[in-house]
Amino acid sequence: MKKIIAIAITFVMAFVLVGCSKQPVLSFEKTDFTIEVGKEEALNPTVEKAEGEVVIEYAIADENIVSVVDGVIKALKAGSTTIEAGIKDYPKADKVTLNIVVTKINVSNIVISGDNQVRRGETVQLNATVEPANASIKTIEWSSSDETVAAVSSEGVVTGVKVGNAKIIASVDGKQSEWNIEVIKPLVSKVTIN
Repeated sequence: MKKIIAIAITFVMAFVLVGCSKQPVLSFEKTDFTIEVGKEEALNPTVEKAEGEVVIEYAIADENIVSVVDGVIKALKAGSTTIEAGIKDYPKADKVTLNIVVTKINVSNIVISGDNQVRRGETVQLNATVEPANASIKTIEWSSSDETVAAVSSEGVVTGVKVGNAKIIASVDGKQSEWNIEVIKPLVSKVTIN
């Protein structure tokens, strides 16, 4: 009888120890983030009471707004979402919810400068300045209203293709500005006939 009781007590004690084993604790320096579109910010997680290396998993409510790579948030577009962080292989460990707000400073104007004329077969450089200077997105996309008259490179270099008129368009995040360009005849070298 004593042997049976001893076995039962051992089993109960083992059950209690397993059930009460400590789970790792995940925390962050902050849980509320406000980030501008195009910017990145490190999440800086801390794990306590963990044995060995652990892996943090992130579940994003709206992946169109942010992405997370190697513990760094990248803001993709304006909006708000949440990220649930947890420790892989520790389903009983408490998860942490991160609140993310992505803001955006819109482009108000695009100022183009450069020449209004280019000779056929030659090139001119156009430049564009985005306003305000701290706009969230400042990547300029160039296009031409008529590439048979004037073509433009991704760097704003305009090539005269044939005599005529065209508009060169600078676009940034849905905002556009146009520049009139005239393609004129090339210079004719003087020919001397003996």
